[in-house]
Amino acid sequence: MKSIKYSILIISLYCISNIKAQQLNLLPEIPEPELNAHIATAFDGVKVGNFTFNKSFAEAEEILLAAMAYFHPNSPYKGQQGVLNRLLFMLDIIFSGWDDGSMPLNDMQFCFQANVSYLMLKRYQPSVIPEVSREKWESGIRKNISAILSAKPDMYDRHIVGSIWLNGDIRLALGVYFGGIIFNDTQATEKARVVIEEVMPRTLLGDGATHYVGYSNESPSYHGEATIRPFLWYYIFTRSQAVKNFISATDKYIPLVNIPVGEGYKEWSTSPAWKPYYNRVSLKPEALAKAYLSGNAYNFEIGKGSQMLFLAFLYRSNVTPMPLPDNYMLYDKNSLGPRGRYGNWGVVATLRDPSIPGPELSEERYLNMDGNNTFVGSFTLNASAGATTYPLNAAFQGTAPQIKYATGEETDFSRGNKWAFLTGKDRNDAITKSKLVYGLSSTYLISKKRFVDQKWKANQLWVVTPDRIIGLCEAEALETNSVYGFAHRVQLVSGRRNASGTRKTLITNNFQTFDYGDLRLKIHDKDYTGKVDTFYHGVMNDPLDKSSVMIELHDSQSGNDQLVTYNAGTKRFVLLESTNNARSYAQNVTKLNLLNGLSGFEFLEPSKRKIRIIYNYTGQSLFVPVQSFGSTFNRVRLIQSFNNSEEIIYANDNNSVTIPSILLPPFQHLLIISSNNEFDMQNSLDKYEDVFSSQISTVKTKPFFKNDISLAVNGRNILIKNDNQIPLSAFSIYTLDGKILQKFELNNFNSSYIQIPEKYSGTFLCTLSSDIEILYSEIIKIQ
Repeated sequence: MKSIKYSILIISLYCISNIKAQQLNLLPEIPEPELNAHIATAFDGVKVGNFTFNKSFAEAEEILLAAMAYFHPNSPYKGQQGVLNRLLFMLDIIFSGWDDGSMPLNDMQFCFQANVSYLMLKRYQPSVIPEVSREKWESGIRKNISAILSAKPDMYDRHIVGSIWLNGDIRLALGVYFGGIIFNDTQATEKARVVIEEVMPRTLLGDGATHYVGYSNESPSYHGEATIRPFLWYYIFTRSQAVKNFISATDKYIPLVNIPVGEGYKEWSTSPAWKPYYNRVSLKPEALAKAYLSGNAYNFEIGKGSQMLFLAFLYRSNVTPMPLPDNYMLYDKNSLGPRGRYGNWGVVATLRDPSIPGPELSEERYLNMDGNNTFVGSFTLNASAGATTYPLNAAFQGTAPQIKYATGEETDFSRGNKWAFLTGKDRNDAITKSKLVYGLSSTYLISKKRFVDQKWKANQLWVVTPDRIIGLCEAEALETNSVYGFAHRVQLVSGRRNASGTRKTLITNNFQTFDYGDLRLKIHDKDYTGKVDTFYHGVMNDPLDKSSVMIELHDSQSGNDQLVTYNAGTKRFVLLESTNNARSYAQNVTKLNLLNGLSGFEFLEPSKRKIRIIYNYTGQSLFVPVQSFGSTFNRVRLIQSFNNSEEIIYANDNNSVTIPSILLPPFQHLLIISSNNEFDMQNSLDKYEDVFSSQISTVKTKPFFKNDISLAVNGRNILIKNDNQIPLSAFSIYTLDGKILQKFELNNFNSSYIQIPEKYSGTFLCTLSSDIEILYSEIIKIQ
């Protein structure tokens, strides 16, 4: 018994010392007040004299604003009774409500801001706390802390990352942390501190996103205000280095998902299935906060000009902006797939499996929420959108085979309450990667919500290029069973009612090609022989919203809510493509006739490349027979999903290459690319660091040139070293936003010397190009 008491004493002393070590400062200094761009308006916004309360998130922000405005020495409202009255009015509704049950316990909306504000009252001016309310208020706070801790033992006691709902749980944990300090409850405070500083940072993904919930992808709608902002406040009050490191580790996310057209566009196809918000969330304040913490130039470019209270406490004057890059395809380690942006056109794909913790985490699987409803997406924007205009023209939100398990009209178009179309547990995914072309494959059980797997499996096989997403989707009955419908769904979006965008009309052309604004969709082949349904709906299930359209390709007996029995082995497919009106559809698109267990297709991108992809969708290794691959391009490259690092390139001398038989392991695929483009033949790919590089370098050589070519900058003189006589025809100078300033013709393939005119001074994008394409680009500084 003595040893147990001694252990408890040690833990308590540790907790107390650790809280003190964080040097809690609820009224932190404002840095660089003479230059601080936020101080003038930081404390504005308290609704003095207003005695209404609508239980909104804006009022949660106002609670903390009122406390800071009343107490902070830099506030022009310091000590003003009207500010205090507004604060006390809001706190009374919340705390009394927690006590008497009129406000929900374990609700993330107010617990952080209310508790830290009460802590300020208790610490700096306890006499203003109404004596008649104190007991009831503190009873409410205690009840809420108890409810929060008892609701999530998997997170607070067992530290299971898969149990975390980050944007909600961080606000709840902050409520416990500051509530515990109110009562000197070191056990509650320490539980919250460990979760905030040690457990929640484990939700971090490879390129700066976090899991939204469980093991799912991030959602742009929640990353900023709902997730990063509470962590920022925790850092501001505690100066926790662990939390600062975590916030800075998310630097890459906003530049990746923010497309700087119009007011900025966020991509939604890779979000969790039920979170395709298509809203106008800006992420700008949080981007600027990250820039202040880490010096990130891209976040500063996105966030500059933002005004929020928390920014005043993080300000630094020595951060400079850098325009976001364009015209790239990279491997996104958040979504585990390609992400491409080409002006107003973008493509994405994801192989993140919400049913497993990897690759970042290693813990026993903890199923939380739902599977994916798509692997791919694309979008086309209005290039002329003004700075305050939502730029979306139309988006290919996603696609999947579906089976109907209940009668009636569908009302949940993200997860289904009549149709099952989500990915289930224990998927088999594979990817092939290159500079410009990606292949993806997956075999999975079709699932309802909460990973309730059905007696149907699906195979999806996709190719993503700078111009299109194109894929083969198959569904098969695993055993004889009866359903109320069997179809393939395609969802297109042009915005949301009262939120974003302009409703588009779907134009169908013999139900083979579809025009939706500037978006283009083509069904190249299918064996669903029933009707094609199209209907307008809301992407977030608003019954009044008609800004999205669903295309359903039905089987012959589907579409009338009649129970139909399908024999085991019944199988259907669709081969489809998404692009936009500035591009042509792929040509010669063909579903391959392959041995049982293999599936695939091929297509031609005229003047660019021919592509073939073959997939083994079984659980045993299969031989792909000897192939003849006809092509007019001069080289053929074979990429294996099970060995991406192996380089196999064939010369194409007679417009045909014989590819030997290959043993294809279970659930793996081959991607075959024929092209004259040097990038297509490189055994490399671009990642975030290769595309988003804010460092200005005087000399940089692309990997495929090795030492063959380089730029040497000396003041206004540029030496183009080209010892191996790579065919270069022009050297061009662009502004960083892509406007060409001058083009210099190169008359031979030898090394060249260029003198930059005096009128150009500063930082520019310079390119070296052949007659048909840009081969090399570099940001350089010209003195």
